[in-house]
Amino acid sequence: MTRMMQCVFAGAAIASPVFAGGSPVVLQPPGDPGGTIRSATTQRVADNFTAPTSTAITTIGWWGTAGSAESGDWLIEIYADDGVGGVGASLYEEMIPNSAVDQSPFGLRYYWETDLPSSFSIAAGDAYWLSIYREGGSVAFLWTTNPDSGADNRYGTSVHPLQEDQYLVRDGTFDVAWQIIPTPGTAAALAVIPCLAAWRRRRT
Repeated sequence: MTRMMQCVFAGAAIASPVFAGGSPVVLQPPGDPGGTIRSATTQRVADNFTAPTSTAITTIGWWGTAGSAESGDWLIEIYADDGVGGVGASLYEEMIPNSAVDQSPFGLRYYWETDLPSSFSIAAGDAYWLSIYREGGSVAFLWTTNPDSGADNRYGTSVHPLQEDQYLVRDGTFDVAWQIIPTPGTAAALAVIPCLAAWRRRRT
């Protein structure tokens, strides 16, 4: 059974299914209406965040355009910040088989979610960059954006695979729609950024 919770965001109510049994520690929901940015074929996209607390990430979810990215596996990578607002060293990288990723319709969009094969620990106050890339799909994955996310409206792009870890950071544009979920049992005391949410679905 799916449980839903309203999250007031930039003046609009956002509701979405979340499969994992935990609350997100960082949340950037899709804009309304929001735009899209390609994160497949040759272009890779990274978005930054600052950890509100120290915890281990076990699950990541993201929103994209319905009908895009119908095939291919998912490359998920977390980078350190380089100290001057850019993308730094790679800290975590996993290729996730599409069969290990849940997806669900979300209006005119889709929501994808996966458990990481191994958890990744973030430290309170540290800055990171998250990249989610569709590898080998016949149609480009279009990541949903939110120009009013309440975050910093910065993202980075790179040419994959030729310059996959060399991101050009763009300011004053938008953030992309995603969330990170910590180890179950640690979420209750965490502050969600940018707004509180507790969406979950019990696994059977």
